[in-house]
Amino acid sequence: MGWNWLTGFANWFTGGEEKVSEELVFGARLRCSQGLQDTYLIVNHTYREIEGLPVACVLDRSKNSNIMPFGECRQNGYCCDLMELRTRWDNDKPQDTLINGEEIITTESILICERCGGMIWAVNSGQDGKGAEWLTKELAFIERMMRDYPGLLEVMNDPNGSIYLTEGMYDIAMKFLSDCWQNSGCNMDIISLFNQSSPESTMMRNVMERLLPGFDMSGVDKFRDDLLMKGTEKGYDGVPGWNVDVLNQEMFSLLKEECQTTKKRMEEDPFYRWQEEHRNFMYTLSDAATILSYHAVANKGFGSQSEKPVRKVTGKKVVSNLGNEIDITPSDNHTTVSKNPGPKGTPNSSIDILDSQGNISTRRWFDSNGNASRDVDLTNHGNPKFHPEYPHVHRWDWSGSQPVRSK
Repeated sequence: MGWNWLTGFANWFTGGEEKVSEELVFGARLRCSQGLQDTYLIVNHTYREIEGLPVACVLDRSKNSNIMPFGECRQNGYCCDLMELRTRWDNDKPQDTLINGEEIITTESILICERCGGMIWAVNSGQDGKGAEWLTKELAFIERMMRDYPGLLEVMNDPNGSIYLTEGMYDIAMKFLSDCWQNSGCNMDIISLFNQSSPESTMMRNVMERLLPGFDMSGVDKFRDDLLMKGTEKGYDGVPGWNVDVLNQEMFSLLKEECQTTKKRMEEDPFYRWQEEHRNFMYTLSDAATILSYHAVANKGFGSQSEKPVRKVTGKKVVSNLGNEIDITPSDNHTTVSKNPGPKGTPNSSIDILDSQGNISTRRWFDSNGNASRDVDLTNHGNPKFHPEYPHVHRWDWSGSQPVRSK
């Protein structure tokens, strides 16, 4: 059958009416007719941008590079195992705008999963920047986990991965939980662990699920019942400050005690070790599927490890590898150049300076006198010792005889 049938089916399936077609950009929200959760489009090139967001083309269809899994599949399995995508997106009509000779994709484009028959389309174009902002936080969280808790994501990505049986992982996992708890002010509602919009909460819950085999964490009510029973058994219910609905000092002490007891059993009792060796967490992986999929992307890397191109761009800001937000709002008069023009430019303007591969290396702003006032460098210049953060800001000082850019 032809494309008109596909388009009609997409409109019927989404309950939507025909709308004005928009170009898809980094952060476009995607949906699959066979998947149980939405995901976001990743674009790894910057040949064309809208409000600072890279525009996608028909070749941006690679699994775990452009298209993340859609959680559990209606064809009895998990998308991460079943996804087999066509070699390119389909457009309902030819597009005049090309990227490296390939057509752009729009809110009317469709991508087919050959294995499951799933039809993938864009719920929105991503041009509002909300998807890019969510991806920014997700990728920043993953990079922080890879840096501060090495190996933990790999264990969590294994449906049989054991924190207790992986050498050194118990201490790393406990440090992760402790850091997250302290970041919350040592006082967080238990229900917040089940907030799927928070990557940190989702990962905390999944780590705790592996550390606490005697607790049911499939829902907040079941987890709360187990906490209440264990708190009563251990005498915590009589301790001042105890609150079964809050992860405070008393609750965290109970959970640490339980983890330590379980760790000792694993070390001393062969039966407990055997049970742990045969535990399977596949049914819980769907909750953290998005995080674990983006971990695969981050772990794969973009460019060299010493200098990765920025892929966390929104129209108004970027988030550095250290998690700091940096304003990159361009001036109304904004242009792109392939050669550094120096410290003088058009008054009240901004420019993007491209590298030899066509990627943005620096965004520069000029004041009312045409003097460079601020640079945002999007890489660490291959020198992480002097520039541990990227992107990073440089200010221009014009008080002397010659302009000086801050280090």
